[in-house]
Amino acid sequence: EEVSKSPVLEGISAYLYGATSLRAFEALSLFIKRIEDDLDTLSLVTWVRAKVFLWISVRLDIIVAISNFMVFAFAIVCREWVDKGLLLVALSRCVLNNLILRVIILLLSEYEINLSAVERVHEYTKMSHECDQYACVEYPGNDWLADWPNEGVIEASNLTLRYGDGPVVLDDLNFKIKSG
Repeated sequence: EEVSKSPVLEGISAYLYGATSLRAFEALSLFIKRIEDDLDTLSLVTWVRAKVFLWISVRLDIIVAISNFMVFAFAIVCREWVDKGLLLVALSRCVLNNLILRVIILLLSEYEINLSAVERVHEYTKMSHECDQYACVEYPGNDWLADWPNEGVIEASNLTLRYGDGPVVLDDLNFKIKSG
């Protein structure tokens, strides 16, 4: 569920930051279609999760009904020998068993879902760093290190930008950003 929720939240965030661009380039219908597809996926996952919970609930109801029947049968058979207050407590607890077991199962499923996020973070911490994969250690074949900038200056000359096939939004831009 969390994996299918992420694109929806990302899409809403992207819309909030880029609403003017979407309207300006008439890409709103394409964006809405993408969000609708993501919402359909999220709805399907949520529906399946609800159906699984209902499936578990039916089995749980059967188990609780059997245990309730056994306690009620015991109460009827032993009403003369067992204190009526204890029987009343046992019967009232039987009624709450279903609710208690449903809450426990719901909490355990939420716990498992949250653990998948922890597993993802754990995997990311175990990933090799770019430094390990490429050129942080000098060895033969790292010729590009010689061309790597050694000062923090960014310079652009005659820069022209456009969105896809749309009109030019920045034309013939020249700038230099010095370090510091």
